Amino acid sequence: MYQLDYINRLLNGTKAWNRWRKNNIVIKPGFAYPNLDHTSLIGANLINANLSVINLSHSELEGALLRKANLSGANLIETDLKGADLKGANLSYAILLDTDLSGANLREANLTAADLWNANLRGADFRGARGLTVNQLKETKSLYKAKLDTDLQEQINRICPHLLQKPAD
Repeated sequence: MYQLDYINRLLNGTKAWNRWRKNNIVIKPGFAYPNLDHTSLIGANLINANLSVINLSHSELEGALLRKANLSGANLIETDLKGADLKGANLSYAILLDTDLSGANLREANLTAADLWNANLRGADFRGARGLTVNQLKETKSLYKAKLDTDLQEQINRICPHLLQKPAD
């Protein structure tokens, strides 16, 4: 199946896409380079999908299943990823400016050089994440109730403890 076929299936709606994915679980759909900004993919099953260098800015992916997805270099500016499952995903060099990742599962994700400026990481789980640094985290909006590896937690406590406090909202 070609990339355009995957895109057309995805744009037919999350329910239809998830039904197709359930019947085609071994397929790793590829979406490299397309522009899907302002797209609603709430709860979409994109496990193992190749989404490298995709533009999903201003999109809705709340609760999306993105385990082991390749999002390297993806444009995720102002994207809603609340509660998304990104366990083991590759987010290296992804642009996550003003992105809402509150409650997201980012365990074992690769966040090397990901831009997290002003991202909401409230309650997100980063345990075992690779390439995540204090320099990335100190640029975020909130780390309140975020789960971090012990060494990162200690560094944040020292350098920018205000990020761990409950935001005023």
